[in-house]
Amino acid sequence: MIEHILLNAVTANTDGSVTQLPHNSGKLDIFVKATGVTSGATVQVQVKSPTGDWHDLLSSDQAGITADGNFGPFHCPIGYPAVRGRVTALTDGTYTVSIIARD
Repeated sequence: MIEHILLNAVTANTDGSVTQLPHNSGKLDIFVKATGVTSGATVQVQVKSPTGDWHDLLSSDQAGITADGNFGPFHCPIGYPAVRGRVTALTDGTYTVSIIARD
């Protein structure tokens, strides 16, 4: 099992650094913490395909954060080599994204 923070107290639009996952990771639990939110942001976890493209894991309903709170866990099957956090359309707030990868 791997526990990792993808984004820590982010206050601007950003693509987080890439986190490599072990090949035996079969599940991914995603957690988002949001504070100081009035309008919000889109907070996403992306996986890297074998061709190097990034793909969103969360639905638009899950990714659109419009209030303070702890969101998740969002459970996703995983079989990808790498993940990253991403914040876009940020108008306010501070966001932390963490994951637990397990077999």
